[in-house]
Amino acid sequence: MVHLYQKIQEKVLAWRNAGYPAPEYPAIAEILNYATLQDSNILRFLRGAQIRALETYWYLRLVEGTPHIFDLYQSYYKTTTNLLEALGLGSDEFIRIALDEGPDQLFERIKTDKNFVKQHKLESVHKSLTLSYLS
Repeated sequence: MVHLYQKIQEKVLAWRNAGYPAPEYPAIAEILNYATLQDSNILRFLRGAQIRALETYWYLRLVEGTPHIFDLYQSYYKTTTNLLEALGLGSDEFIRIALDEGPDQLFERIKTDKNFVKQHKLESVHKSLTLSYLS
Protein backbone atom coordinates (compact mmCIF):
# COMPACT_ATOMS: atom_id res chain seq x y z
CA MET A 1 0.00 0.00 0.00
CA VAL A 2 1.39 3.36 -1.02
CA HIS A 3 0.71 5.89 1.74
CA LEU A 4 -0.87 9.30 1.15
CA TYR A 5 2.36 11.18 1.87
CA GLN A 6 4.14 9.05 -0.76
CA LYS A 7 1.46 9.79 -3.34
CA ILE A 8 1.73 13.50 -2.58
CA GLN A 9 5.54 13.30 -2.85
CA GLU A 10 5.19 11.74 -6.31
CA LYS A 11 2.84 14.51 -7.43
CA VAL A 12 5.12 17.23 -6.02
CA LEU A 13 8.14 15.70 -7.77
CA ALA A 14 6.28 15.73 -11.08
CA TRP A 15 5.25 19.35 -10.44
CA ARG A 16 8.89 20.27 -9.67
CA ASN A 17 10.14 18.49 -12.79
CA ALA A 18 7.57 20.40 -14.86
CA GLY A 19 8.95 23.71 -13.54
CA TYR A 20 6.27 24.40 -10.90
CA PRO A 21 3.51 25.44 -13.30
CA ALA A 22 1.03 27.76 -11.61
CA PRO A 23 -0.31 30.12 -14.30
CA GLU A 24 -2.07 32.41 -11.84
CA TYR A 25 0.99 32.59 -9.55
CA PRO A 26 4.15 32.56 -11.70
CA ALA A 27 6.21 34.07 -8.87
CA ILE A 28 5.97 30.77 -6.96
CA ALA A 29 8.08 29.03 -9.64
CA GLU A 30 10.60 31.87 -9.54
CA ILE A 31 10.89 31.68 -5.76
CA LEU A 32 11.19 27.89 -5.64
CA ASN A 33 13.69 27.85 -8.49
CA TYR A 34 15.72 30.62 -6.85
CA ALA A 35 16.19 28.42 -3.78
CA THR A 36 18.66 26.30 -5.79
CA LEU A 37 21.73 27.63 -7.57
CA GLN A 38 21.26 27.57 -11.34
CA ASP A 39 22.70 24.48 -13.09
CA SER A 40 23.34 22.68 -9.79
CA ASN A 41 21.57 21.08 -6.85
CA ILE A 42 23.20 23.37 -4.31
CA LEU A 43 20.65 25.06 -2.09
CA ARG A 44 21.03 28.78 -1.44
CA PHE A 45 19.33 29.56 1.86
CA LEU A 46 17.16 26.71 3.05
CA ARG A 47 17.73 23.06 3.83
CA GLY A 48 16.37 20.36 1.56
CA ALA A 49 13.58 19.43 3.94
CA GLN A 50 12.50 23.07 4.15
CA ILE A 51 12.36 23.35 0.36
CA ARG A 52 10.37 20.09 0.12
CA ALA A 53 7.92 21.40 2.73
CA LEU A 54 7.42 24.64 0.79
CA GLU A 55 6.98 22.74 -2.47
CA THR A 56 4.40 20.47 -0.86
CA TYR A 57 2.54 23.38 0.71
CA TRP A 58 2.35 25.31 -2.57
CA TYR A 59 1.46 22.19 -4.55
CA LEU A 60 -1.46 21.48 -2.22
CA ARG A 61 -2.57 25.12 -2.30
CA LEU A 62 -2.18 25.90 -6.00
CA VAL A 63 -2.46 22.60 -7.84
CA GLU A 64 -4.77 20.59 -5.60
CA GLY A 65 -6.78 23.67 -4.57
CA THR A 66 -6.31 23.42 -0.80
CA PRO A 67 -8.33 20.27 -0.32
CA HIS A 68 -9.56 18.82 2.93
CA ILE A 69 -7.33 15.87 3.85
CA PHE A 70 -10.19 13.41 3.37
CA ASP A 71 -10.71 14.79 -0.15
CA LEU A 72 -7.05 13.99 -0.86
CA TYR A 73 -7.55 10.44 0.35
CA GLN A 74 -10.64 10.07 -1.82
CA SER A 75 -8.92 11.46 -4.90
CA TYR A 76 -5.84 9.23 -4.56
CA TYR A 77 -7.61 6.03 -3.46
CA LYS A 78 -10.40 5.43 -5.95
CA THR A 79 -11.85 2.15 -4.67
CA THR A 80 -13.57 1.77 -1.31
CA THR A 81 -11.25 -1.09 -0.38
CA ASN A 82 -8.13 0.98 -1.07
CA LEU A 83 -9.60 4.01 0.72
CA LEU A 84 -10.45 1.95 3.81
CA GLU A 85 -6.99 0.40 3.84
CA ALA A 86 -5.26 3.77 3.40
CA LEU A 87 -7.22 5.15 6.36
CA GLY A 88 -6.32 2.15 8.51
CA LEU A 89 -9.85 0.75 8.29
CA GLY A 90 -9.02 -2.49 6.49
CA SER A 91 -10.09 -4.84 9.28
CA ASP A 92 -13.00 -7.22 8.77
CA GLU A 93 -15.23 -5.24 11.13
CA PHE A 94 -14.87 -1.96 9.24
CA ILE A 95 -15.22 -3.69 5.88
CA ARG A 96 -18.41 -5.36 7.15
CA ILE A 97 -19.84 -1.98 8.25
CA ALA A 98 -18.90 -0.44 4.90
CA LEU A 99 -20.56 -3.32 3.04
CA ASP A 100 -23.67 -3.55 5.22
CA GLU A 101 -24.29 0.14 5.90
CA GLY A 102 -22.24 1.80 3.16
CA PRO A 103 -18.86 3.51 3.41
CA ASP A 104 -20.45 6.93 3.88
CA GLN A 105 -22.26 5.63 6.98
CA LEU A 106 -18.96 4.29 8.37
CA PHE A 107 -17.28 7.65 7.79
CA GLU A 108 -20.23 9.46 9.37
CA ARG A 109 -19.96 7.25 12.48
CA ILE A 110 -16.27 8.06 12.74
CA LYS A 111 -17.06 11.77 12.40
CA THR A 112 -19.88 11.88 14.94
CA ASP A 113 -19.86 8.87 17.31
CA LYS A 114 -17.25 9.59 20.00
CA ASN A 115 -17.83 6.24 21.69
CA PHE A 116 -17.29 4.36 18.43
CA VAL A 117 -14.08 6.33 17.83
CA LYS A 118 -12.81 5.69 21.35
CA GLN A 119 -13.78 2.01 21.32
CA HIS A 120 -11.87 1.40 18.06
CA LYS A 121 -9.03 3.87 18.73
CA LEU A 122 -9.84 5.92 15.63
CA GLU A 123 -8.88 9.34 16.97
CA SER A 124 -6.45 10.06 14.13
CA VAL A 125 -8.99 8.98 11.49
CA HIS A 126 -11.62 11.11 13.22
CA LYS A 127 -9.31 14.12 12.95
CA SER A 128 -8.59 13.38 9.30
CA LEU A 129 -12.31 13.35 8.57
CA THR A 130 -13.29 16.39 10.62
CA LEU A 131 -10.47 18.92 10.78
CA SER A 132 -10.34 21.64 8.20
CA TYR A 133 -7.28 21.84 5.99
CA LEU A 134 -4.79 23.99 7.82
CA SER A 135 -2.96 26.56 5.78
